Amino acid sequence: MRISDARDLLGVSDDASLSQLKEAYKQKALEKHPDHQPPSLKQHAEAEFQQIAEAYSCLKAAKASGLSTREEARNSGHSFARRGSRLQFSAPAVPFLFIIFGTVGLGVAQARRAYRESQKQASSHNPFLP
Repeated sequence: MRISDARDLLGVSDDASLSQLKEAYKQKALEKHPDHQPPSLKQHAEAEFQQIAEAYSCLKAAKASGLSTREEARNSGHSFARRGSRLQFSAPAVPFLFIIFGTVGLGVAQARRAYRESQKQASSHNPFLP
């Protein structure tokens, strides 16, 4: 989304502060939230709500990095793509997590197996009992 389109969608000026962006986002989000719309307009409201969220994230990222135009963003390599609220794992991180969790899981299984074998060998820790 272009920064100028995002500004128009939220209705903020070029020199709006982060607090003004946040306030404009909250107002637009409350106006267009799908739960506040009739069932017949719910799909349209969801699309509008997603555009508002994308516009806010775009302007917030631009403000945080000090970029004001799309050309500056393109030249600096910044991307204003919408980021969801879910955790995003990169491709190399997933196998690494499998290795870590697999190693911990195997270690726990091996410790459990060793403990059970020691219990079978010495069912009683009391030396005076048969």
